[in-house]
Amino acid sequence: MRPCLVDKHVRWDLRDLGYLQHVWRAKSVDVVRCTECGRKIAPDEAYELSWNFSPAICWMENAEYSTFRTCRDCESARAAFFCAFHYCHVWEDLRNAIRENDGKIRWEAMRELTPSARGMVCDILEEVWEGLGEQDAQP
Repeated sequence: MRPCLVDKHVRWDLRDLGYLQHVWRAKSVDVVRCTECGRKIAPDEAYELSWNFSPAICWMENAEYSTFRTCRDCESARAAFFCAFHYCHVWEDLRNAIRENDGKIRWEAMRELTPSARGMVCDILEEVWEGLGEQDAQP
């Protein structure tokens, strides 16, 4: 089992929640944005579409239903650094985990990232390292 930088406490197995996941391609007429980074997903670009139904009430009129669209960049960051995650918080949780870990990460994970995701992780590392340097400079 690979070590995880981020391991959110998730109370249920996603399969028990009515969680479904599929890879789609954006159509030229759709304006699809990634739930994690907010970037517009380009026409014909693959992305992950996930549905989440509330447990045990899917048959009722007031059942809760959520959809999440994740671009390949954010999906690669999730796969490289997370054992469990909460949608809409991947980059925030990763930034906090890197900060809590004093700017240290598992460098093998960088190979698993897309080039854009690698750039975003490097930006986070530089931000954290600059913050650590400022803390050391203070008396």
